[in-house]
Formats: sequence, C-alpha cells, structure tokens
Amino acid sequence: MVEKETGFDHLCTARENMEKYGLALSHYVNEHSIFRFVKHKGIHVTYAAGEDEGKVQFKRALESIDIGVIYAQSPEVKGNL
Repeated sequence: MVEKETGFDHLCTARENMEKYGLALSHYVNEHSIFRFVKHKGIHVTYAAGEDEGKVQFKRALESIDIGVIYAQSPEVKGNL
C-alpha cells in the first residue's frame, strides 16, 4: 500500500514482479492516466481516455523490454460492479 498512486510506484511493483517471476508477455492495467494517455476535452468536462496519441512513461518502459500493455475495458474486469 502506498499513500499516493504514482507511476514510479507501479514501475517498482512491476520490476519486483519481474525479478520474482520473470518477464511477462503483457501487463493488465486500468485506464488511469498513469497507464494511458488521457485527452482533456475542456475545462468543464471530465477527462476522457482518448486514443494513445502519446505514450506515458509506464507504457514506454514496459515496451522497451518487449512487454505489452492490455487495458481493462469494462467495469466488470476492473472490479467495479
């Protein structure tokens, strides 16, 4: 558990898992801005996940060692029932 969710903490956790279990084929994540480029539509509109026009550090780091990123697309797979 961490006080605040950050990309660095997720990268550290991914590294610990790789050291313990080896390299994965892909990493399953939600659509948090730590994992996916988020496009802002306006000042009074909520952030919406857009197409991956840019790559966030987390995704670049995993792709640099040939690990893919899979995004959870529905509330059920994210655990939000």
